[in-house]
Amino acid sequence: MTAERPEALDGVHEAFLAEPDAPLPDLVRPVVADSWRRSLRLGVDPVAHAPIEFNDSALAAYRDAHPLAPLMPLVRSLLAEDAEEAGHIVAVGDAQGRLLWVEGHRGLRGRAETMHFVAGALWSEGGAGTTNFTFTVSLSS
Repeated sequence: MTAERPEALDGVHEAFLAEPDAPLPDLVRPVVADSWRRSLRLGVDPVAHAPIEFNDSALAAYRDAHPLAPLMPLVRSLLAEDAEEAGHIVAVGDAQGRLLWVEGHRGLRGRAETMHFVAGALWSEGGAGTTNFTFTVSLSS
């Protein structure tokens, strides 16, 4: 799939779910097809939101003890501050795919929250399946 035509995959994943053994079109890269198959075998619900692994207090304790915590001021100064201005978000997760920090543009973070792209959510392949999403936020004043 080319970056210019993400909409080309519209309906392809649904067709795969309806008939998983059918051949996939060439526009589905092998790495994506393999991930779709693994997600299906793991029983990931393709329309469910990513599960929330941590509540607020457990998340705070986990983040405080995490080896990335001391690096977050650097991440914020190099990425997150500019992300806010540029209309992007920055997510930092652990090795298990749990999002620990999600920072950046407030409007975009609000939209991301609707699908559980938030700190404390599990965005691994086994938790959320194959992820392929794009948010567009109007930054007009």
